[in-house]
Amino acid sequence: MATAVRHDEREAGHVADLDARAVGERIALARHEAGLHQKELAERIGVIPRSVQNYEAGRIPWRYLGAIAETTGKTKEWLLYGDTAGAGSATVEQRLDRVEGLIEEILARLPERNRD
Repeated sequence: MATAVRHDEREAGHVADLDARAVGERIALARHEAGLHQKELAERIGVIPRSVQNYEAGRIPWRYLGAIAETTGKTKEWLLYGDTAGAGSATVEQRLDRVEGLIEEILARLPERNRD
């Protein structure tokens, strides 16, 4: 008989590959970058502040991972895997800002190329 895989394990991918302490540190960093105190994050995701302390200590909050990501403007992938998740750490607005910046740079250089 096949072993049932818990929802949180499917969502996380290879759980054994995760560094729980690093996940906790990324949760704390995401909260800080979002300008939130532990109590504020707890209120927004519907837990007590002690739970946020536990998450930041490396107890991975499978059930609340999506809410934490959404509240802090990060992705679940970034919270779990960090920079190895690629651009997942950037919000949509941040990625759009980068693209707009690149477009402006390209447009600024076009007249230079036409002079040659």
